[in-house]
Amino acid sequence: MGNIVSCPKKSRSGLVEEDEVGISRKEDRISLLPESLKRHILSFLTTQETVRTSVLSSTWRYLWKYVPRFELFSSHKLNDEVYVDFIDKFLNFQSESDLHEFDLCIDLDNTKKDASLYEPCLGKLIKRKIRRFRVECFRNTDISLTLPVYEALVSLMLFGVNLNDFGSLSFPCLKIMHLQHVTFPEPIVLDTPRLEEVIVRFNTNREYNEDYEEVSR
Repeated sequence: MGNIVSCPKKSRSGLVEEDEVGISRKEDRISLLPESLKRHILSFLTTQETVRTSVLSSTWRYLWKYVPRFELFSSHKLNDEVYVDFIDKFLNFQSESDLHEFDLCIDLDNTKKDASLYEPCLGKLIKRKIRRFRVECFRNTDISLTLPVYEALVSLMLFGVNLNDFGSLSFPCLKIMHLQHVTFPEPIVLDTPRLEEVIVRFNTNREYNEDYEEVSR
């Protein structure tokens, strides 16, 4: 039996309308998709963009809170307190196993010398099963970070970060590691048996010029 296809028909006003068995032109077909698929679609957007989809309809209102990817770029337009509060609320809605990617960029702002306000919310990521983790800080002082043991971590990218003392860490699945302008505790041991790409840059000038040493593979 062939598929039933609705045929448009003209009304008395001359406008084209759908047949009764057809789908209305005004129907939101995207909202009819499974929730898991909608989350996947939203994962290609930044977190700020996914929040905007909450105004589309009631089915989209809270969907952004369950997207497995967090991406935020702070700027001088808002206070750090606003961004930190937003990160906290997002993490509170996420279960420990739902968040797979975390991407935070703290932009350069001459009126803000450090980024210490972000440190407590980053500490909440310790128990997360994150696969891709990136933190970049372009302030005048590094942000302190305790590097958790992410057994499923595949990609680690840090910029302008001061790593707290950890002794040794094992990342059995890590394939990509970029560490730029990162302060290391000494001594350290990183067990990365599957590492395929590594870039380590040591900057001798805190102004982020081109004066650095690079070790890559």
